[in-house]
Amino acid sequence: MSKDLREDLREDIREGISLRDHFAGMAMQGILANAKDLYWDYEKLALTSYEQADAMMAEREKRDE
Repeated sequence: MSKDLREDLREDIREGISLRDHFAGMAMQGILANAKDLYWDYEKLALTSYEQADAMMAEREKRDE
C-alpha cells in the first residue's frame, strides 16, 4: 500500500465513515476475496454489499432493543 493511499485512508477515518459504509466495505472485501469468477457487475456487487450491511445494521438494532 502506497504512502499516499495510507494517508487518504487515515483522512477518511478522521472524517468518519458510517458504520453502514464500513460493513458494506467489509462485505465487498469478503465477496471479492472468495470470488470464483473474475468478472463482476460492479453495480450489483455494490448493491449486494450494502444489502449485507443493512442486514448487519438490522441485527444490531435487534440486539439494542
